Amino acid sequence: MPPSDLLLNTGTYAALLEQLSPGSISNDHRPEDVSLFSPRRENQKTLARLAQVCRTTSGPALAVLWRSIDRFQYLLYPFNSYDTYERIFTDAVNDTDWARFCEYAPCVRELRLSDLVTMRSNIWTILIQLCIREPLLPRLERLVDFPVDTMSACYSMLLSPSIRDLGLAFNSNTRDTLVRAGIGLIKSTLAQLTSLSITDWYNGYFEEMGTPIPLPELNHLQELRVKNWELPDQDIKAITGFPHLRVLHLRLSSSTFKHTVLELTEAFRSLRELELEGPLEGIDRFLQVAPPPALQTVSFVVEINSRDGLRGEHYWNAILTRLSLSSLRAFRATYKQMPASYDGRVDPTALLEMLAPFSHLESLILVYDQVASHLHGNCLHSIRHAWPQLTVFEVVVLERPQSRRGHRSRVRSRSPDGGMTRNSTPYYWGDPPPSITTLATFAAAHPHLTRLTIPALDLSEVPDVATVPHLRHGLRTLRISTLINDAPLLPFALALDLLFPHLDLRAVDSRVVAPNGSAECSQQLFAMLLAVQTGRTGAYRGHASNADVDSAAAPAKEDGDRDIGDKIHLTRQHWSHPTERWRADERVSLYGPRSPRTSPSRERSPPRQRIHPRPAAEPAIIPFVATPFSVRDTVSAAHLDKEEESRGIDRGTTRRRPKGGVKRLFRAIAASFRRGGGMSTRPGTT
Repeated sequence: MPPSDLLLNTGTYAALLEQLSPGSISNDHRPEDVSLFSPRRENQKTLARLAQVCRTTSGPALAVLWRSIDRFQYLLYPFNSYDTYERIFTDAVNDTDWARFCEYAPCVRELRLSDLVTMRSNIWTILIQLCIREPLLPRLERLVDFPVDTMSACYSMLLSPSIRDLGLAFNSNTRDTLVRAGIGLIKSTLAQLTSLSITDWYNGYFEEMGTPIPLPELNHLQELRVKNWELPDQDIKAITGFPHLRVLHLRLSSSTFKHTVLELTEAFRSLRELELEGPLEGIDRFLQVAPPPALQTVSFVVEINSRDGLRGEHYWNAILTRLSLSSLRAFRATYKQMPASYDGRVDPTALLEMLAPFSHLESLILVYDQVASHLHGNCLHSIRHAWPQLTVFEVVVLERPQSRRGHRSRVRSRSPDGGMTRNSTPYYWGDPPPSITTLATFAAAHPHLTRLTIPALDLSEVPDVATVPHLRHGLRTLRISTLINDAPLLPFALALDLLFPHLDLRAVDSRVVAPNGSAECSQQLFAMLLAVQTGRTGAYRGHASNADVDSAAAPAKEDGDRDIGDKIHLTRQHWSHPTERWRADERVSLYGPRSPRTSPSRERSPPRQRIHPRPAAEPAIIPFVATPFSVRDTVSAAHLDKEEESRGIDRGTTRRRPKGGVKRLFRAIAASFRRGGGMSTRPGTT
């Protein structure tokens, strides 16, 4: 048996392809977001190269590659007459190209229509003639961002009978006759759906015209998401009676159920996930009228105004009393500041204390978007035993509002993605933020914790590394936005490495410079790298051998009720005066003698110089790969790398591949097809 057939028969190849699969398309993120979609691009490139190995492996690899398509234009690449620059067919589609496309089309299961506005009209004219009233993608199951506009009738060829998940994006005035015609075609597919998403990008036009989609008639839906659109009360009442509805996302207003007093006792019997967006007043009234009895995941997106700022605790107390204590597993609250509406502070202490009775929580996330907030160290210490099964705990402050005139800003910058900023001036009010001992105590009380995010860490007390125990905690992600007070960072880095030896630091080297262009974040991140390097040598771990702690069991206590954090000896550190910010001797050049980029045990090497540095280009995606198996027709990855070196592109300083190399790969593959190449094995279905 050939080695390739042996690989396919054992199932190893199928498992490998599933690991390389880009995964499902997200509803919330766009392909333009490079930071989120770069892993998808890398997986797609790997699958594309794997399809060129041999005829046996090409079919399954192409089936996985074509399963999820991020852009509509990628479907048109098999046509030789398609101009990728002008987005137009320059000639008629011949039978060979159409037969090749028909081989790939059954593989597509998910498609995002985020680039239809760039397509020329002759694209749809030719495709409609080729389809002859048949669906373009016969096995399509999920269609995201289907635009409802004057061209919707042309897009109807994508509404396959197999679609179960449909996302609609209203971009035009629904009074238009062509838009009404497109809506009529969409209504014919609503009966077969199990999931429906509606987004109103036309600035709330539905509030005046009413809904063009008959939501009360769709009682067979299992998932319903409505964004940027406030449903009328009669539609919400109809939705509460859907017997199979498990996921619901709604946007509410302060007038939702304002004139309704009766409670709907039979509401949301099957609902398990609920997301509500709007003011606290509207969320409170919604849950009062239609309280779900068995929610497992709940998310609130709260729009802050002056009234909510003064009565926030009152609303939260009423909202939480209507949630099930035994079934709730995940809680998320996002505060969004409305423009020029509220310039106050939101303290999470009261909300965290109200959530303490929900002892079965596994995920707790609080996000403050352009809202000032501060997590007190005493608060984190007092709630350490509230949720023993907690795996995710995050208190994220994305951005602070601008300071008032005459007041100096107390925070230099903030990096919500995990980068750390050090500030010698306390920006907090009331009690100080958590210290290293508070983190240790909180983590020891939650042995299953894998993700921990706090807004700030207090560096006023330096830990004695010899007294830090081996916690052996399984924490994988630790994010700290701000470091308060100046202090030597090495003891803190060593202490964190002892407490959390399994931290995932693979992304540390990607955050070298802060968003504002300074090197403040890099100094803290390189300290974490230095801790990992020192931890591998084991120079300081011998001092902590007598203080071994097993995080799988309950935290051991000695000398009365002492917590694990009480065992760490601290030395009071005097923080500098506010006027002594960032002394000159603390400014470290990235390649200077004190560069944290340089390993202390290796000789430094000078940085590579670029004569003409190129701007970073967005990584191109290989949406499909044909199956040419002639060496002269295939452009290998090694050849592309050699071309990059000749063009002055340093693969050691950038991970992005320029578009030119990928385009040449596409042209070579297309040329091989013109000479008779093609898929010898029909892609299997998954």
